[in-house]
Amino acid sequence: MKKLLILFFILSFFGCGNSKNINLDNLNSPYKANGIKLHYLSLKNLNKFENQSSSIVLWLYQLNDKNMFNQLCKTMNGKIELLKGKNFDKSVINISKNIIFPDTNGTIILDKLKNTKFLGIVAGFYESPKCLLIPFKTKTTYFNSLKFWQPKMTVENLEAKIKLFGNNVQIIKDKNE
Repeated sequence: MKKLLILFFILSFFGCGNSKNINLDNLNSPYKANGIKLHYLSLKNLNKFENQSSSIVLWLYQLNDKNMFNQLCKTMNGKIELLKGKNFDKSVINISKNIIFPDTNGTIILDKLKNTKFLGIVAGFYESPKCLLIPFKTKTTYFNSLKFWQPKMTVENLEAKIKLFGNNVQIIKDKNE
């Protein structure tokens, strides 16, 4: 009887037998005021043209799907479309235009809108526009349904760092990542 109780406890705690896959399309991604913080560092040589540095336009796309953004980033015509800062399909939740000057640093703070799962970045350099895609991290918590422990995945807030230099943009990884 004691072994049966232990087995029952283990099965109910770990949800053995529940092999449902988590559908990433249905992640819980609620609205969060100031939920996106993008720290940037631009160097003196930002966007050089004829030996002179100049500012760039930095477009931030809040997306619920990355596929069309990635497709547009593969071609010059697609990048030019993204530099227009217009809604290109239903995956776009919000678009933000930012001007970045050489030799500056700062933080762009945005509200994370509901259903945002990716931050698409498009930097308008003279030489060629550059694209980055930053996925939001997810957090899994478990709740007890009547049958088993069920996972609930939630999209977390985003805090990221980028470096803008020459005609390039890159993500700066934290040492503990």
